[in-house]
Amino acid sequence: MTELYITDDDYVIQDTPHGYFVTGLGESFNDYDKALVAIAEDMKNSEFYPDVYYQNDHGNIDLLSFIVESPTESTIAESWV
Repeated sequence: MTELYITDDDYVIQDTPHGYFVTGLGESFNDYDKALVAIAEDMKNSEFYPDVYYQNDHGNIDLLSFIVESPTESTIAESWV
């Protein structure tokens, strides 16, 4: 397992009681897929492609193998528990 290193430029989708908050966008979404699509759009607009992480309500973190062209098909590349 590699060491976890999240930069300020990376996106982190945080599980919240009311949905998902995305750092890097500063927005909340009520649907995980909508959060992924918003991240993809932001990447395309900025032409910058940082890492995307998901943090669940227990604090576990997953690095996503993010697919900009079809973000809802992104999968987990690595996890830290």
